[in-house]
Amino acid sequence: MLTSGKINKVADKHEREVSKAFVADARAALEGVTIKEIAEHIEDHASLNQLLAIDAGAIGNTLEAVRDAYKNGGELQAPEVKINFSMHSDRAAKWIAKRSSKLVTRINRQQQDAIRIVLSHGVEAGRNPRQTALDIVGRVGRSGKREGGIVGLNDNQARYVMNARQQLLSGDPEQMREYLNRKRRDRRFDHIVKKAIAAEKPVTHESADKIITRYEARLLQTRGETIARTETIEALNAGRHEALHQAADKGIISERHTKKVWDSTSHHFPTRDLHIQMDGQSVDMEEPFVDADGNRMMYPGDTSMGAAADTVINCRCTMRTEIDFIGAA
Repeated sequence: MLTSGKINKVADKHEREVSKAFVADARAALEGVTIKEIAEHIEDHASLNQLLAIDAGAIGNTLEAVRDAYKNGGELQAPEVKINFSMHSDRAAKWIAKRSSKLVTRINRQQQDAIRIVLSHGVEAGRNPRQTALDIVGRVGRSGKREGGIVGLNDNQARYVMNARQQLLSGDPEQMREYLNRKRRDRRFDHIVKKAIAAEKPVTHESADKIITRYEARLLQTRGETIARTETIEALNAGRHEALHQAADKGIISERHTKKVWDSTSHHFPTRDLHIQMDGQSVDMEEPFVDADGNRMMYPGDTSMGAAADTVINCRCTMRTEIDFIGAA
């Protein structure tokens, strides 16, 4: 039988790959888009949604990494079940297509919200179109590459960035101290902020740009990690669920004599109370798991039956199977 520890190690590997791919895709999404174009859109009050839209092609590496996790999940079979898992089944193809579309839609929606927050802040702070454009797409660093910006971030992270900039430029020692409490800040710049606090003066705009650029880069890493955890565990479990279907299609197992068991064990992530309560819950192969709030899931991480997002984000629960081969025979 596959242990949760082994599955979690596989999940760790795929999470690193998905996270790395997402960060790379987010940084590459701006290729071909100029600051001048963005600034002109802002000046004309034109929508930036189409100009900065992220489609399946733009996050192709991320989607491929999720696809690899799904394939690996299908190949993670218990020793007693030997099947040749295929990615070419109609169910597998539909899952990949639907998941890809859903991820692209979610990233775009949240990025659009993030852009609106930056635009609103730019107006309130009196920043000109070019400054606001740089706030959105980042600035060219010493490496000659564009760094930072809020492309790829969600709306909450965009708020963190705008609030952090306000704190640095406030000149208020209390507000600047609040910046020093941010967990994702780059501590290498703390001496600049502490010097400004001591002088009771704002951080210079040049220094604030450097500090915020690094803060944005770290938030993008966090965003990638969150997406990776959520997408990876669903892909792995979905692949395993599809493997059961393929085994049943070939008569290797019987759906009537196959049970799915929820395993809430996690070796380094905290587990939701709802999921701890579900530990050991056993259901028939074609029946959903149900938590105390009524969320229905065919496997951990599943949202196809309307499970709330906050019950699957960062979930590390797994699914094991119990097969009665005597009954199946």
